[in-house]
Amino acid sequence: MSTVLSPPSTKEEDPVPVVIAGAGIVGLVLALSLEKHLGIKCRIVDQAQAFNDGVGAGIGMYPNGLRVIRDISPLLLAKIQHEGIPYRQRRWERHDGSEIMTADESVISDDSYAYNLEPMGIRRWKLQKILYQAVLKRGMVVEFGKRVSKATHLPNNNNNNN
Repeated sequence: MSTVLSPPSTKEEDPVPVVIAGAGIVGLVLALSLEKHLGIKCRIVDQAQAFNDGVGAGIGMYPNGLRVIRDISPLLLAKIQHEGIPYRQRRWERHDGSEIMTADESVISDDSYAYNLEPMGIRRWKLQKILYQAVLKRGMVVEFGKRVSKATHLPNNNNNNN
C-alpha cells in the first residue's frame, strides 16, 4: 500500500518540517542528528511492517562513523560499543580464501583508540534497534507499513526563497 504524505502536525500551529523515508541506520541517524543540532523532531516512515531481531549480517563501524554517533550522544555511543565487538586485526584474502596480508587494527586506525573510537563490528539489527530506541526516547515517531510515493514542494509564504 502506498501512502502520500504531507508534513503532519504535532500541534495545529507546529508542523513537522521533515519526513524521513526509511527507518534504516541512515534514516535513524539522520533523525537523531537533526534533533540534536537543529531541534527538529522528524517523522520517519518505513515500508517494512516492523523490525525483526536476528535479521541481517554484521556491519563494521569505524572512527568516522563512531564520531557521528558520539556527536549525537556519548551515551548512545557507549550502548552501541557495548553490543559490538572490537576489531583487533584485519585480514585480507583472495577469492579462494588464501591470505594476502593481515594488519593490526590499532596501526591502521591511528589515534582512534585514544579517543575511544576503536573500530568494531556489530550485528545490523542490534545497531538499528539501539538507534530506534534512541529516536523513540527523543519523542519522534516511526511509522511502519508506509511508503513515500510522492513529494510535493509547497511554497512557503513566509520566505521569499521559494
